[in-house]
Parts: sequence; C-alpha cells; structure tokens
Amino acid sequence: MTKKWILGIGYCYVWLPTVIFFVGWVKSWIAVPLCLLLGWSFLTALKADVDLYLPDWNRGNIIRGIVILCIIAVWVYFSGIGNFVWQNSDYMARNALYEILVGNDWPVVRYIAWNDGTQLRGLIYYIGYWLPAAAAGKMFGVGAGYLFQYFWAVLGISISVVFLNSFLKKWAVWPLVLFIMFSGLDALGCVLSGNGDLVFSFRHIEWWNRLQFSGFTTQLFGVFNQAIYAWVIFALLMIQKSNGHILCIWSLGMLVCTFPTVGMIPFVVYKVLQNGKIDCVGHTDKKIRMVKRLLSLENIVGGAAAVVCFFYLAGNRSAQNSGLAASAVSGMQDGQDTVSQLIGYIMFLLIEIGIYYCYIYRYYKKDWLFYVSMATLLVCPLIKVGSGSDFCMRASIPSLLAMYYMVADSLRQDMVKKTGYCFVIIIILAIGSINTVHEIGRSVMKTTQLYQQHHRVTNAVTSEEKILKSNNFSGNIEDNPFFRYLAK
Repeated sequence: MTKKWILGIGYCYVWLPTVIFFVGWVKSWIAVPLCLLLGWSFLTALKADVDLYLPDWNRGNIIRGIVILCIIAVWVYFSGIGNFVWQNSDYMARNALYEILVGNDWPVVRYIAWNDGTQLRGLIYYIGYWLPAAAAGKMFGVGAGYLFQYFWAVLGISISVVFLNSFLKKWAVWPLVLFIMFSGLDALGCVLSGNGDLVFSFRHIEWWNRLQFSGFTTQLFGVFNQAIYAWVIFALLMIQKSNGHILCIWSLGMLVCTFPTVGMIPFVVYKVLQNGKIDCVGHTDKKIRMVKRLLSLENIVGGAAAVVCFFYLAGNRSAQNSGLAASAVSGMQDGQDTVSQLIGYIMFLLIEIGIYYCYIYRYYKKDWLFYVSMATLLVCPLIKVGSGSDFCMRASIPSLLAMYYMVADSLRQDMVKKTGYCFVIIIILAIGSINTVHEIGRSVMKTTQLYQQHHRVTNAVTSEEKILKSNNFSGNIEDNPFFRYLAK
C-alpha cells in the first residue's frame, strides 16, 4: 500500500499540470476525452512494475525522513519560492507569469499596443508548474497561490529524493545534502580565467565561461519551474521496469520542462532498450514485442497530449531561432580564433564534468548510462535555441542528474570499502559546493539586509504588458493554429 501511495503521489504530480491545462485552455471536445484517457493511464501506471526501494519504517528511518523533509523545506524557503525571502532577478518574470495566470481568464489572450496599432497576443510558455498554484490562487487569492507554490516545490523535491533512494538502495540524509551542494568546479574555473576574486564574494560564479551547466541549487533558485519537474520525471523514468508507460511519462514533460524533456530523449532510448530485455522475456520475436509495448495505449495517449502541448508552445517565437552552433562555441568569447574557442570548450567540459566522469569510470565503465549522459553533455553546448544559452543550461539537467546519481553511488561504494578515493572526491565536491554556498549565502545576506532596514520582503513583478510583448513568453496568435483550432 505504501508503495502505491508514493507512486500515486509521484504520478499525480506529473499528470496534474497537463490535465489542468486541457481543462482550462483546450476545447472540451478535445480536453474531455484526453483527460479521461490520461486518468486511465494514471491508474494503469500504478499497477506497472517499478524498481522502487522503500526502507522499513522503523524509528530510525522515520527520524531520517523528518530530517530530510526539514532540510528540503529550508532549502526551498531560501530559494525564493513562495515569496518569503529575497529573490533573484529571474523571479520578476516568474512572479508575473503566476499573477497573470491568476488574474486572467484562460487561455490568456489580450490585444496589446504594437507599433502603430494593436496585436492579439497570447501567453505562450511552459507554464505547467504554475497551473496548480494558479488554480489555488483563483480560488483563495494570490497570496494563497504563492504559499501553494512553496508546498508544491517541497512536495516535488521530496518525491525526487524518494526515487533517488531507489537508485542508491539506501535511505540516508547525506545523498540529499550532496544533491544540494553538487555543482561543477566553477570556483576553479574562475581562478583559471583570471576572476579568482569572485570566489570570495557572494556573486554568481557559474558564468566564468559563457557556457554553463547549472548546479542543482542554481537550478532551484533560478528555474525551479523546469528543474523540479525535470528531477521528478527523470527519476520516474529511471525506476520503470517496462516500456508500457515510459513514453507517456516522458511526454508529460512537454508543458512543464520543455528543454529538459528534449535532454531526456537519449535516456528514454536507453531505458527502452534496457527494459526491452525484460518485456521480451519468453517471446520469440523480440522486436515485435518491444514495438507492441512501446505502442501501448498509455504511450499513445501521452503522445497525443504532448502533440497538443507542442502546438501550443510552437507559437513562442523565440524558439524559432535555433540550430547547431557554428563551432564549439556559441558560448565562447567573440573574436577568438577557432583553436582558442575549442580550447575554451574543452576547458569548460573538463572543469564542469570531466573530473567527475574520471571518478565514476571505475564503477560505471560497463554501464551505458555513463556514456549516454557524458555524450549528451558533450553535445548540449553545441546547440543553440533562442538568443541565449538556455538550451545548454536546461537540456543538460537530466544528464547532470544522471552524473550525480553515479557520483553518489560511487561515493557510497567507496565509503563501504574505505578507499582513498573518498578523500579525493570529497575535496573535489567541496570545491564544487562553493557555488552553492554563494547561492544560499546571497539569499540569506540579501534577506537579512532587508529585515535590518525594516523593509518588508516584497519582490518585484514584471508588468503584464511587458510579459505579453516579450517573444520569450508570448506570441502573436492571429494566425496561430493552436489558438484558432484547439484553444477555447
């Protein structure tokens, strides 16, 4: 019973935003059957076989669970989610998106002054994280919705931590602490690039190179709306022992974490091939059996839901500026020659992920997860979507999570064996944790300053008009297929 309850909460967490989106944004003749079919796929997923590890709930494990929950609650509190403390500049737009969803009918569509006339524009963004909170905000007020965002973040991270324990087969506090502190060796990158003074400040140090693989605390403090769902969905995919629901689970990431969902594609292939061996046991024609499992009704339903969400997101014009970078360097310094750019790219990879992959090689050299995650991280910096480095930073989240799983498991094995590698990796992890210290320290410092000055913590919100004029969050819907044929 406990196992089904935990799985049910995890699946509900993933299913709910898409169901709310269909109810609020899509015509009823499409929304009703899709919601019913998604509900059915949710129920069948509860019966599917998964590799979920749960400890015996004795007194010691219950205490550990309480400690884990308290750590998560404090971590989320200082991230800025819920509007309790100082927030970084990314929250101006994120708060605005939430308040727009609360204050407007769905779908959000408005005539906006444009050049010398007006333009009919709609909110087009991966809004999934905010939809449950916006529903609460509509019923109980904006403040209640902010509080719900905090609860929703704590719940999502708690789910991902439970599934993390399934990977490590261990119920302990230290994997969560390691998760919070885990990051690339950005401090070392700052020193080598001549910006060592940043290490002794509370400023961002992950931009020592114009490419970036964000640490987990940076992800939570900046792009929680994508990161938390990426963590949960990736963990759910990793515990699946059959392919009957794997595409459905992955597809539901389209509306909540679009870039990480793209970054999960290699891992979906990895799991499909891995699970195919189990699905095909006892069947002579293994290829046909594998295809049949992939084409289950649950996966087809998830695919249909993803197609509707894709048509909605396709109206966002910023994503149309995409393709392969001309060289290894959409992120390198302008004006550099090709050799310098390549050296910078290699240096970035060595500092951010290279040392960790060298460490885990002993235990994972025969596991395809090692090569899939590493190859994906090598490719992510070469792809550019939009005007910035968002694809590199967000599509890399699943691969960074896989790398963390392997580092944590390798550290667990080394602790059991009491090898000298423990000492080396702890030093490396400590250097990487400097970035997390900066992120949390800045939040604590800025919030303390506000209270010392007797200022109430009120965070800025970008205007609704600015959001609806930005191609990053909206689009012209006058000729948009989704708003013309599918939207209410």
